[in-house]
Amino acid sequence: MQKPLFSILVYAFLVMLSTQISAAPLATTGLTGDWAEESVENLKTDVIFDGTPVKISDLIAKATYDLVQINPANPSFILASCTAVLIDKDILLTAAHCIPAKGLEMLIRYYSVKDKTTKTLKVVQSVAHQQYDSVNIAGRGPTEKNDIAILQTEKAIPGGVRALLPKADLKIPNNQKVIDAGFGFNKPAATMADAMKDPQILALIAKYGSNMTQQQQQEVAAKVLEIIMLHPLLSTESSASLLTDVEPDIAQMMIVNNEHPVCEGDSGGPSFLQQSSGPLVVLGIHSTSTDAACKDNSAAPATNPAHGYDIYVPTYVNWIKANITKLQGQDI
Repeated sequence: MQKPLFSILVYAFLVMLSTQISAAPLATTGLTGDWAEESVENLKTDVIFDGTPVKISDLIAKATYDLVQINPANPSFILASCTAVLIDKDILLTAAHCIPAKGLEMLIRYYSVKDKTTKTLKVVQSVAHQQYDSVNIAGRGPTEKNDIAILQTEKAIPGGVRALLPKADLKIPNNQKVIDAGFGFNKPAATMADAMKDPQILALIAKYGSNMTQQQQQEVAAKVLEIIMLHPLLSTESSASLLTDVEPDIAQMMIVNNEHPVCEGDSGGPSFLQQSSGPLVVLGIHSTSTDAACKDNSAAPATNPAHGYDIYVPTYVNWIKANITKLQGQDI
């Protein structure tokens, strides 16, 4: 069965978390590896199964961003994470299922080379496809239809390099070579117990002691949630084929088959056309994955490999341009 590639951690979890912060000292864990010089974030843990860390200088890093949800009342708590791809100075594509419920806000996280730190920009407008819906595909199970959305940030993303939209009439051959990118999981998510052993958390506990104020507890809880929810940007080579055995109105999706499938948190991320040189071209937007996804395909049965479904961007080019015109007052 397919499922959207992100989940929201409810506030009750945070309350439970804050009650356990003053626990006994914990040993250090393996959640290590500062890769700030190699990737687009300065965090710790992993992404797309066995993917390659994306260097700051890479075009993929300059076009692919972490999309997080927050509650304005508690902005330090990250509630969910998706991926988005830049297609103009302040416009990004993502999955429609990444648009949060009313009352929550979205932020784009980016690495500032100048300041050598991670910063955020507010998403000020979003447009999900008007016919976005869940659907059952005969022989394939439930998935998401028209799972695509446009985001506009409060200003241009510093250092961003937009990826190009494909031609609306583009038809790819079977097993088209693509590059998948995203900020998702590549192994079981770090648990609260794992995060509590992280050196960053141990340092905060040592700093504040056992009698923490509510504000200090919330600071530690927010850092724990950050460790659990946030991941570095990875990419992997894959292959993609259009769905030909489905109803016509579902044929805008393509199936992505690869050895290292996309996973939770990669939702909204891009499949780029693989080219030897030149600008990036967005072919697909990660939407859903099979139950077999997030696993190493080398161990999967050949008859049931892990795979995911991407929204096929060429089908939506005219819709994208029309809505950018409304948001931005100009065409691209």
